[in-house]
Amino acid sequence: MGSAKMGASQPTRHLTPCVLALDHVAESLEDRARRIYGRFEPYRERIIARAAKPPATFAKVLADTIEVKNPPILAAGGSRRLRALSRSAIPSVPLGASAPPARVALMAQADLSSFQLENGLQAQDPEFAPDEASFFLGDPNGVMRRLRQADPLPWYEGSENAWCVLKHADVMAISRNPATYTSTKGILFGQEQIRPPGIPPTILEMDPPVHNLHRKLVIGSFTPHATAQLESMVRQITRECIEAIEPGRITDFVESIAVPVPIYVIAEVLGVPRSDRPRFKTWSDSMVEASGGRRTAETDACLGEMFGYFAAVLAERRRAPKDDLVSKLAFAEVEGERLSDPAILMFCITLLSAGNETTRNLISGGSLLLARHAEERNRLLAEPALLPNAIEEMLRWWTPVRSFARRATCNVTLRGKQLREGDLVLLLYASANRDEEIWGDDSDRFDVGRDHRRLRHLAFGFGEHLCLGAPLARLEARVVFEELLARFPRFELAGEPELLESRLINGVERLPIAIDR
Repeated sequence: MGSAKMGASQPTRHLTPCVLALDHVAESLEDRARRIYGRFEPYRERIIARAAKPPATFAKVLADTIEVKNPPILAAGGSRRLRALSRSAIPSVPLGASAPPARVALMAQADLSSFQLENGLQAQDPEFAPDEASFFLGDPNGVMRRLRQADPLPWYEGSENAWCVLKHADVMAISRNPATYTSTKGILFGQEQIRPPGIPPTILEMDPPVHNLHRKLVIGSFTPHATAQLESMVRQITRECIEAIEPGRITDFVESIAVPVPIYVIAEVLGVPRSDRPRFKTWSDSMVEASGGRRTAETDACLGEMFGYFAAVLAERRRAPKDDLVSKLAFAEVEGERLSDPAILMFCITLLSAGNETTRNLISGGSLLLARHAEERNRLLAEPALLPNAIEEMLRWWTPVRSFARRATCNVTLRGKQLREGDLVLLLYASANRDEEIWGDDSDRFDVGRDHRRLRHLAFGFGEHLCLGAPLARLEARVVFEELLARFPRFELAGEPELLESRLINGVERLPIAIDR
């Protein structure tokens, strides 16, 4: 894991127990050693040398190399020298072959939250790891709640270093200031941004004025008025999916409803034939896996297949235009110049992903919430007019997209801390949507009656990059829950849901539901 340095300085106090967990990761062991211990003497060269010898795990490297005398320095990642440490002797910790290979706990006599560091920051919260997908399968909201109070802008060191923005007001301020916080240097956290030659950036990776010019090309298809014209199509697709569910049997709600509805809808908007729609799920899943930290040769192959597919559709639309979005893009111009084929392909793929994944996980996450909170579902059954507000609460509470990143374009001060030009800034929407200053002390409670008329959640982002498809996502969710509650008002969990392991997407992979009339 990496390290997050916490809040304003406090006096150094007596050391109390803590656990530093070092995860074995799939990245290069040598890179891992260089990053975390590159400046930790006298073990630096020994660790690097040993880490380069396969098939040792990183935990084994530590066990063989270091007699652990001062774990707090290890925990600090070697990047900040502690100003004051207890002189108490800390016994070394034997690490044998019986230790779990994927995680070795180094028990130390230290309270990491109490250390004062050179730059006035505090030692890391060892439980905070936003670049690790496994972190989000634990209690991320509890950890972020603690950080919002102790240090709402921690500096995190892990697979990539970043300032982590936890407060609602800060996420909004950064999102409305693209001149200072750019999207052009990559928007994903914890992985290198590599784009093959000739592949242009997506609209998500553009700043004004270029971003505005590209957004105008498609915004007309996603206004509230335009999406309202799609309601009959959305309702027909939804009814087909719901009617295929057999009452009295356990069904996977994700596979039955949450996956097909948004895929079929965005495919219809793009102009994709019905026969090709099943392929979209595989492609969309591959994009989520790759962007969420699980890129493989298989996901790359799927993405290559998707590029080839849309290239063929684009060529066909140029020969014979139709009333669909691909045809509009095929003849679109920016400042008098036609969009290149790669730019159009990136547009199509971005729309497929954004138009599918956010809605899919809003529907599956919202269904899970209604299944777990029967009293809130009963409120909706008694007051159907609450449904639009309930969808906003689902978006706030579930937050389908956990975060996006920006880069500082200059030195800037935020919450009294100096951000340097080039620093990565991680916008944690999930934390902003639980901010007690906005949502009150009960921000962790799911409440379909919470007032969303005067409060703005950030599940769709904010500012220049406010989600293009937000009106369509809201429409799809409303129609799905209207049809579901009308047809099957009583449903309950029939087993534990399987959550998606991703640092980017808050998703449900499987949701077993028992449906009764």
